[in-house]
Amino acid sequence: MKNIKKSKNQKGIANILIIAIVFLLIIGGLYIYINKKLVYLSLVVCSMDVKLCPDGSYVSRAGPNCEFTSCPTGETAEFNKAIVMNISSEAIFPDGLSLILKEINDSRCKPDVQCIWQGELSALFNVKINGFSEEIRLGTVNNRKVSLKGYAFSLEDATENNVTIIVSMNSDSGISGYIHMGPICPVQKDPIDPNCEDKPFANAKVDIMIKSSNILVSSIKSDVNGNFSANLLPGTYLIKVSSQADSVFPRCEQKEVIVTASKFTSLDISCDTGIR
Repeated sequence: MKNIKKSKNQKGIANILIIAIVFLLIIGGLYIYINKKLVYLSLVVCSMDVKLCPDGSYVSRAGPNCEFTSCPTGETAEFNKAIVMNISSEAIFPDGLSLILKEINDSRCKPDVQCIWQGELSALFNVKINGFSEEIRLGTVNNRKVSLKGYAFSLEDATENNVTIIVSMNSDSGISGYIHMGPICPVQKDPIDPNCEDKPFANAKVDIMIKSSNILVSSIKSDVNGNFSANLLPGTYLIKVSSQADSVFPRCEQKEVIVTASKFTSLDISCDTGIR
């Protein structure tokens, strides 16, 4: 009996030793894996290139896969269109302009109260563009329109909870152009038949992008005479013209243009109708 008990005790001790060894092996394996992972992460060196975000800020690469970090979030807005904003909301424009509504102040005269001044609703905004930051205040009575850094901010409507504004470029620089298309006739004659001369490209879609980032600044259309115009801040832009229906023809040449301060640059854009 003593031998049997001794044998059982030995087996129990052996099992405990096996379990302990397996546990130590697992712990050791995890330690080696984590240590190698940390060493690998410490050796990752990302390139120094950056990405331009819609609000004008930049983000760099990070992490084990060297991916760009996320850009600041905000509602995408368009120039010359009404924008409804609530307190703390942010509107980000195509060229990186950022507008944050910080507060709405109600100084209007309360009912059954005799006041010297009628008061107004006014909104305080934080404006950010290319590292520049400044606050502006728009009111329903005073300062309905404020100009800053080549932009015009207009208050269209206001309540205690939200405001409606329109932001436009207020610069004295930009581009103007004429878009024409041809050939009009299958066979060109010499001298050219007046009826076969290039025709204005009316209602053409004109996309204006910042060259360095391909960010769309404005999308306009030509008038019935093929003319277009856009206020732009100084810089280098790409001009792409197409039909409103995005058809293959007319196919228009892409233009690069440098806009300088206090000047409108003229463009002549030719489009191929595909007629041969």
